[in-house]
Parts: sequence; C-alpha cells; structure tokens
Amino acid sequence: MGKLKKRSRSAKLAAQRKPGASKDDKEFQKIAPLLDKLKSDAVNDRSMAVGAINTLCDTDPEIRKLFLKNDLVRTLLTKLVHDSSDEVVVESFGLLRNLIIEEGYDLSVFLWRSDIWTVLEDAFKKASVSIEHVKDDKVSAEQRGLLFDYIENIIACLGSLCLEISTEMFHSDVLPKLVSNDILKFIIVLIERNYTTKLTLSALEFLYDLSTISAPFIEAFSQDENIKQILSGLNLSNDLSKVYLIGLHFQTLEFSNGLDDNQTIQIADSLLAVANKVAEANSRDESSIKVYELVLDIFATIAEIKGQEEPVSTKISGMIESHVVPFLRVVFEFCSVKVLLCLTNILCFYRNETPESVIELVNFVRPAVLQQLSQKLEEPDLETINLYLGYLEVSSEITPADELRPLAEVLLNFALQLGEITPVSAQITGHLLHILTKIGKHSDDLELTTSITKFIVDKNFVEPITYYNSTRLGDLRKKHQYLIETVLVDSINSIFDLFDDDYPYNKPIYHEGGLHQLFKDNLPHYKKIYKAIDKNSEPQLKALSEEAFQNLERFIQYKEGEAK
Repeated sequence: MGKLKKRSRSAKLAAQRKPGASKDDKEFQKIAPLLDKLKSDAVNDRSMAVGAINTLCDTDPEIRKLFLKNDLVRTLLTKLVHDSSDEVVVESFGLLRNLIIEEGYDLSVFLWRSDIWTVLEDAFKKASVSIEHVKDDKVSAEQRGLLFDYIENIIACLGSLCLEISTEMFHSDVLPKLVSNDILKFIIVLIERNYTTKLTLSALEFLYDLSTISAPFIEAFSQDENIKQILSGLNLSNDLSKVYLIGLHFQTLEFSNGLDDNQTIQIADSLLAVANKVAEANSRDESSIKVYELVLDIFATIAEIKGQEEPVSTKISGMIESHVVPFLRVVFEFCSVKVLLCLTNILCFYRNETPESVIELVNFVRPAVLQQLSQKLEEPDLETINLYLGYLEVSSEITPADELRPLAEVLLNFALQLGEITPVSAQITGHLLHILTKIGKHSDDLELTTSITKFIVDKNFVEPITYYNSTRLGDLRKKHQYLIETVLVDSINSIFDLFDDDYPYNKPIYHEGGLHQLFKDNLPHYKKIYKAIDKNSEPQLKALSEEAFQNLERFIQYKEGEAK
C-alpha cells in the first residue's frame, strides 16, 4: 500500500463537482459515520466504532479497501492505540492484527515504514510492566482480562507482521529488535507462568510460526540454555499447547540436523498420541481443528524433508503407512485442505512407488476433492486452488483419466481466464498443463483434445513468446523474473507428451491444424529466449530450457518424418 497524499479542501470540492466523483462520495458515505465516531469524545462511541469497523473489514473486502483508502491505519497508529480507554486500545490492536492478516505484504511493509515497531515496542514495555502486577489485590477481574486481551493482540500483531513481510526484512530489521528489546524473553515468561490457556497459546503460536520461517530465529531461542530449560520443563494440559511444544522441538531438531529416523518417529508418535485422543473424542471445536491442522502441517514437513533423502527410509515409510495414512482418513472431513497438502508430500515421498494403503486413501478422497475443486475454481483464492491442482497433478499418476474428464471444461474455462503471469499463476498453469494433457491424451472427444491443444499452444507457447519479443528484457525481469521461461518449458513438455505418437487425434490436430509450421516458425524465437537465461542465477532453469529447445528441434524433425 502506498502512502496516501492528503488533498486540500479546494481539491476535494473540485472533485465533487466532477461527473465521476459522485460514486466515490456515495461509497464514502457508507463509512463516514464510523470514521467520525473514531474521533468522538465519548469512549463508548469510539469503542463501538472500532468494533463495527473490525466486523465490516472482516466480512467485506471492498469496505475494507475503502477504510484503508481513508486513512484508517494512520488513525489507528497515531490515535487509537494510544487512546485513554484501555478497551479502545485493546480493540484497536485487534483491528490492526486483522488488517495485517487480510491485506498481507503490502500493508505490512507500509506499517513497517510507518514505524509500527515503535508502537509495538512501547506496547510490549507497558505489557511487561503491567503483567508483574496482574495478581495485585487492587486489580479487578475486568482489568486483568483486558490486560490479557491486550497482550494477545500485540503478540498477534507482531506475529502476523513477521509472517507477512519478506524473510530478508524479518532477518535484517525485525529479528535483531526482537532479541535486543527482550520481547522474546517476555514471550517465554508468559509461557512459563501460564496465566491463561489462551494467552499461553498465543505465545506458543508466535514462537512456532516464526520458527517455521527463520532458522536464525530458531537459533536465537534454541541456544539459550534458560529458554531451553523452561520449555523442556513445561507441563501443559491443553492439547494444542502440547502440539505447539512438540512442533518447536521438531523445528529445533531439524535446525540442528538431529532429525534422524528414530527422532522423527518419536515426534510423529507424540503428535499422534495427542491428535488421536482428540479425534477419538470426536471433537470438532476450533481448538481441536487447530490441533489437527498443526499436526498435518508437521507431517507434511516431515514427508518433504525425508523425501529428499536417498534412498527412501523404510522406517519412515512404515510409519507413514501404519500411522499417518489412517489419521489422514479420519480427519479429512474437517481438514481437507491440510490433508491434501500432507498427501501431496507423501505421494512425492514415495516417488511413483506408492503403497496400496496410500492409493486407497487417494481413491477414498477423490470424489470429495473433485467436487471441492469445482467449487474453489469459482472463488478468487488462487493459493488454495494452486494447492488443489498441485495435489491433482501429483495424484494423477494413480488417477484414471476418465475420473478427471468431467472437470475438463471447468478447468479449461478457469485456465483461459488466468491473467498476467505471477508466481502463483505460473504454478497453477504448470499443474493445469499436466492435468489437461493427460485428459486430452486419453479422450475420444476430438473437440475436447483440440481445445486443450489450443490452451497449451496458443495461450502458453505462442502468447508468451509474442509477449517476450515485444517487451524489453529489463522490464520482463523486473515484472516476471523468469516465470515466462518456466511456463514455456512446461508447455513444450506438454506438447511432447500430447503428440509423442501417432494417436487418432494426431493427424487432424497436429498435421492438418498447422502446428508443425507454427513450431518451426517459433523455434528461433524460443532459442533466443533460452539463450538469454542467466546460467549463474538460474542454472536449473537454464538446463531445463536448453533441454526443451533441443527436444523441440528433434520433435520437429520426428514429426516431419511422420508426415511422409
């Protein structure tokens, strides 16, 4: 988010007289009363306004954008978090936390540049002083509750900010301040004293979340003997707290290269001891769902880490088959997205030598997955769509093409609506190319295979090359890095897969459809593109692109012989 310039009153009046300004005025009137109440002298008005704005921002993205456009963040940072009312301050930090979560990176960077650190640093100093008097006789239950809410909100604000900014910014700007200002020690004190389950969970979640993004952060707390002693001596009864502690132990073992097979199995056993107990009680409340999701995240990470080892560990394989797969089946109903993330990594772990128990699970979840994906494609959440399509690509090796066929039209429609190339859309395109190629290759419907071929060739081969040739290289790198080259490699490999033999559709689509000449015409352009890839910064992509070019040359020669 850019810093909004203040406009003069005369400029505002001039804008009001312009024909196009009435819509903005009408939209502003929706939020004007609440913005006015933020400036009210009455505490109840300010408190009510913050609560109402929080609800509106959470449920209506357009209204949220409108509030942000009208300096809500500035009002929060300069006025409301310093309010004379403790209740308004607590609610304001809660609103700020939710805005960071919803708006992500851009708002987080804007906040950092607006010196949110000073605001948070002062808040933590006040909290660390106040917490020492929380059990004083003169402190009422209401005041005590407000203090705990205040601490939870500032921890969540800082945690969300750390997760949303770049890793580089976190390491260079935030982590040194976390350690030098004793905020990390304060978080540990909260866990050690365990004032309330909710507050302890907030502190543990903060530690765990940051440990998943930063090895230096793990080092900062794992090498502190006092912190290690406190964490190892904790005896918490809450199931989610237990899982967070196990997760922290897992992260420190991975950081110290101590995650051997036996340690990994111990971690898995500890997680399942908690999670299965919750599952056996048929618990579906928010805390139970978080237990399942956190356990699934850790299992997904284990599968990813262990899948990189050669050869595949028989111990870990046995543990996944006997313990993890049954758990995935049990919790799929209420944690389908996390189960698919975990199952994707498990399928990659087995490298196409998938055991029967995993195949059975893939078959079990398939009807629900396909139905859910159809619904997700109607929503704007590209990250979740990417996860579903990634799973579908990996599992397509053990999924019959006719099971995927009903999705072909909706996948094609979605694929053709994808806009400019971004990191997420490039990944989605790669998944779609793989899935649709399989459908097209095994379809008896010539029209469908023709449509899939157009998607592969026109949208993901010809269009990227044309765009590349019409744009300065510096602008391409600045806007897309090497995403265009990545998409081109994926599309060329799909072309090879679709036309690698003389299938019934080969002659009408390839030879009679003019594809042969199209590839011959574009071969020199693609050569220029792959030659421009920097082999020092992108060695893997350079090698893949060179291989794709050489194979495309051979493919054209092969197809010429086929036509004779």
